[in-house]
Amino acid sequence: MNKLFVTAFFALTLFAAAPSYGHGDHAAPPISESAVLEQSVKDLAVIVHEKEKVEEQVLDESWKEAPKPYIEQRGEGFYVVGFKHPTQSKTVYLLMADSGEYYAANFTGKFSGIAN
Repeated sequence: MNKLFVTAFFALTLFAAAPSYGHGDHAAPPISESAVLEQSVKDLAVIVHEKEKVEEQVLDESWKEAPKPYIEQRGEGFYVVGFKHPTQSKTVYLLMADSGEYYAANFTGKFSGIAN
């Protein structure tokens, strides 16, 4: 009887601890609007440095000289940040999470999956 009690106790302990190993929502908490803008400057520099394509176009070094970024749109959980080119009449837009994570870039500011 004692062995049965000990075995049942350990089994219950394992089942009670199992939920603590589950994965919940690990999303980073939102950061301030100014922090998102600061992060977007860093992300644009990485895009330029790594020669990542934006709509099949590689951004040249002149994009690093773009004036201060601005919030084009803000929605639940995201920002669309705009960078106007310093000499061309072109703007690149970065889709950023409100936690500061970079998602995508384009020249229209319209991103699928978000209300524009």
